[in-house]
Amino acid sequence: MNVFFEPIDAINLYPFGQIRNQKKLRFGYFSVEERWIKYLNQTLQQEIQVTLDPNNAEVIVHGISLLDLRTVQIKPNTNITYKNRPILSFIKATKKESLDNICLLENNLDVLANIKKIIELDFLIIDKKPNCSIFLNENIKIYNPENCVLGTNVTLRNCVLDATKGPIIISDDVEIKDFVVIEGPVIIQSNSKILPNTYLRANTIIGKNCVISGEVKNSIFMSHSNKGHLGFLGDSIIGEYCNLGAGTSTSNLKNNFSNINYLDYHKMEFVDSNLQKLGAFIGDFSMTAVNTVLQAGTTIGVHSNIFGENKYPKHIPSFCWGISNHYQTELWKKTASQLLINKGAGESEINELIGNLELLYKNK
Repeated sequence: MNVFFEPIDAINLYPFGQIRNQKKLRFGYFSVEERWIKYLNQTLQQEIQVTLDPNNAEVIVHGISLLDLRTVQIKPNTNITYKNRPILSFIKATKKESLDNICLLENNLDVLANIKKIIELDFLIIDKKPNCSIFLNENIKIYNPENCVLGTNVTLRNCVLDATKGPIIISDDVEIKDFVVIEGPVIIQSNSKILPNTYLRANTIIGKNCVISGEVKNSIFMSHSNKGHLGFLGDSIIGEYCNLGAGTSTSNLKNNFSNINYLDYHKMEFVDSNLQKLGAFIGDFSMTAVNTVLQAGTTIGVHSNIFGENKYPKHIPSFCWGISNHYQTELWKKTASQLLINKGAGESEINELIGNLELLYKNK
């Protein structure tokens, strides 16, 4: 069955999805594309192929949505809508169902509000659930081990995994160092390292090939990003290939407990988030200097290098050097290329991402 993913309005997800197809965004254990392939495989029992040509599609997926397959049934040739919004469309549909138990992720605030649900629903559709008992010893404490999934070649050392309030998913080749405390729901994806004394609080997702230290809560790190030193990060989303310098922290709460404003990129103005807690949205390839402190509700664009200020503005556009919009082309290309090499990217991925960065730079 050929499936086409309808393009998503990347403005709603700014600064994410600016240099890669939105279906590749990884808000959870799975990317948007991977999650829907799982949904369709498990319900229709057919081999799924992704097509880039809508004219070859048999099924079209609209937007980013979460399904609970315990309560939502995908039926052949039956379109699914939610509040009059298309979710899944069969080209040869003969029926239509309007469902009210679907979770739409239309913007970054939706993603933050539903991290717990993302983890819990991804936990239901992962392929295998190894037995945690092989990891148990006097130096490792796992609470509610039946709610944990540990992949192959996982290293645990003198740590605590507490899955009493939600699942913990740790993928292959993850290394958990000494004195780490993890409180579910949490996902840690393959080849990531959690450094000593790290505290991963509930509703945290760590992508592939990340290095994490300090305290993190209710946040998402996409793949290949580093927070390798102490500092607090809360209620935030970090893109791919980012690096947070030592001591970088996000404010996520105002001292007067009032709602936090954030950038509405459609309007290009700050609007009320209706949230008391909101950290930062940091785009792909962006970096912060040592001891950077970001205001609550900060948005940083793609490939900006943040340094040199006591107080940073709440919106730093893409390709900024410091906070000025003047990151010289040769310098940012050299930095991005070296970062990709350091993170083990192949030649084709390097060429693709550098090309996408160049296109974004020209159009900024």
